[in-house]
Amino acid sequence: MNHPIKLWCTEEMNNLFAALAQARTNRDVALFMRDLCSPEELAMLAKRWKIARMIFANITVRQIRDYTGASFDTIHNVRDNINHGTGAYKKRMNWLHDGRHKNHWDWPRLTPSTEKSLN
Repeated sequence: MNHPIKLWCTEEMNNLFAALAQARTNRDVALFMRDLCSPEELAMLAKRWKIARMIFANITVRQIRDYTGASFDTIHNVRDNINHGTGAYKKRMNWLHDGRHKNHWDWPRLTPSTEKSLN
């Protein structure tokens, strides 16, 4: 589904995205995000990213809920954005798995076998 940025992106959001785009390393992004967000907000964003990775690894909704503690609503919202959003989740997942992340922190590949607590 096409989601033109101009329909939802405010000028302030655009300024934020431009600031993020200026970061040259993951460390730059991490430091900026730490100053921008509370630890709770960062944890929430990280949890949504983990949920997305688990969805892409074909882990069931119930297993995701049991592992992350996220509500079914949160998991379904992430899944809906993966399936009907802008395509950014899929683009990032492709980036993670095709090797373009080699110059950044090592992002582990999430599979059921690497998530031992899901057994």
